[in-house]
Amino acid sequence: MGDELALQGSRSRAARLPELFVPRPRLDALLADGARRAVTLISGPPGVGKTTLVTAALRPRHDVVTVTVDGRDNDAGRLSGVIVAALLEQGTIDAESVPTGMAGPTLLDAAFGRLERVGEQAILVLDDVQALTSSDALATLDYLLERAPPELDIVVC
Repeated sequence: MGDELALQGSRSRAARLPELFVPRPRLDALLADGARRAVTLISGPPGVGKTTLVTAALRPRHDVVTVTVDGRDNDAGRLSGVIVAALLEQGTIDAESVPTGMAGPTLLDAAFGRLERVGEQAILVLDDVQALTSSDALATLDYLLERAPPELDIVVC
């Protein structure tokens, strides 16, 4: 299963922080464990620093999985594959927990089941979600946001 998902392409690397970086402790505190919600939305116009904020606030953590969404994820079944591929790549779940041939919500359910069994917290950052426009991709996003287990916090940018 891992090989099939690798073909989806890897977009699970966190952005680099700029050399000239202005810390924003008040905003960082809102992304800390005690303040962050199961689903956290970071919203603003292009260029205001949403990606930089999330990268800076969550960079010291090992349990963060970042996915940069793009227009390719509007293809049927692709978004769930990209998300699960990122969870596999970061070691949040293992390939044995995702049987071959699954797609869409079934694929997400397999990953969710593994997260629940392991019981470790993880944070999934979905960046550039404005690129999702197809009904399939939006339905996958809706399913993810409504059905993710308590072990998975989601930050949407």
